[in-house]
Amino acid sequence: MTNEYAEPKHHDPGEEYHDEPGGELGWPLSFGQERFWFLNQFQPHSVAYNVPLAWRFRGALDIAALRGAISGAVARHEVLRTRFAGTPYGPRQFVDAPVDVRLPVKDVQDENALRDAVQEAGARPFDLTRKAFRVALLRSGDGDHTLVMTLHHIICDGWSLSLLAQEISAGYIAHAEKGELRLPAPEIQFADYAAWERDNVSD
Repeated sequence: MTNEYAEPKHHDPGEEYHDEPGGELGWPLSFGQERFWFLNQFQPHSVAYNVPLAWRFRGALDIAALRGAISGAVARHEVLRTRFAGTPYGPRQFVDAPVDVRLPVKDVQDENALRDAVQEAGARPFDLTRKAFRVALLRSGDGDHTLVMTLHHIICDGWSLSLLAQEISAGYIAHAEKGELRLPAPEIQFADYAAWERDNVSD
């Protein structure tokens, strides 16, 4: 028995629709992403499709290790550094080169201020032409930190969020122990799937 469709394969940087730094054509969107893109065009200030996550850490926290773990996850998964824009070819996604993630630290005074800060972080709209992922660290006192991560639904689903949390956790342990997180490279990126989906539907 054979599959009706070819399996999606990782992109070759030479393919015409892959966005190398400075490229112009970008990648097509999946049908699901296209839906979120058009909804965002009609309501650019809506936060209905923001996905906020928060993790509270009690005790000593190695902020450099946490930043390194997040940066590692962003480097591994292109979708976390993807931006979206309208083009003459329709909406396209563009993958930026990996960079170290900024992790701003904000001090909050009490539980009410912490709750308000978490809610505010998740309630800011995204400009999808710039990014669809952001993080911040809230410090309630010595040994009390809350990591707030917000993603737009155009780049995530429930399964991917679980995977992201696992990778950041493993990366944090590795960085804190001055080790190296060894994970197999992703077989495909989401842009590969989007292009595969488009190619098979159009065939």
